[in-house]
Amino acid sequence: MAITAAVAIKEWRKNNKLICNVKLKYKKVLRRCREIPLAGGKYREYRALCDKYVCARLTGATEGLVSFQDKPFKAYLNKKLSKRTKLDIAYGSLIFMEKTFSAAIMPQLYNVTEFGLTVATVPLKNGTSIDVKLLASPFQEEGELMLLMLLDNRRIYSLCFSCTADGRAYIGGIQGGKDVTGDEIKVLTKELYGIRPKNLIITLLYGFFTAL
Repeated sequence: MAITAAVAIKEWRKNNKLICNVKLKYKKVLRRCREIPLAGGKYREYRALCDKYVCARLTGATEGLVSFQDKPFKAYLNKKLSKRTKLDIAYGSLIFMEKTFSAAIMPQLYNVTEFGLTVATVPLKNGTSIDVKLLASPFQEEGELMLLMLLDNRRIYSLCFSCTADGRAYIGGIQGGKDVTGDEIKVLTKELYGIRPKNLIITLLYGFFTAL
């Protein structure tokens, strides 16, 4: 009975217009307070670019992704970064994304359900191959982009990163697939002629940078 009442109260609060308006005004005030340390021309320009650029609009429209507007105020790459440093990186990454990928490619990167865009295939000794995907990172706090290695649609390794227009690169996270065992990784290493999958994905990242 108590649980039912708690659920009912929660739903009432969720649908109450007065409470919703108060929460909205509070969030706006809180956002303005957070923006104070970033006051200046660069932040104004950044906000304008967020409204203008396709990649920023796609990021904001894709469920589960942190919008570019929120990046300076959210966990981003390293929890020790200041808001101004996060703004600087996000600003550079925003420009990089918009200038690097064409209008035709951009929507494919944000097609997360299809794992983005296939950028390479890596042949194995047994005749099969690893698909290498580039997509908008589902973990935006670790970077805007993700390189993903798939074998039979199973994630082998993924790497999240950010690039800026002035040539900087930041790796926010790298991890193996949860549905691949350690023994399978050992077998895969043999199929890759002794190259470890983790080393391979880092090499692929360097290849991506070189191709830019």
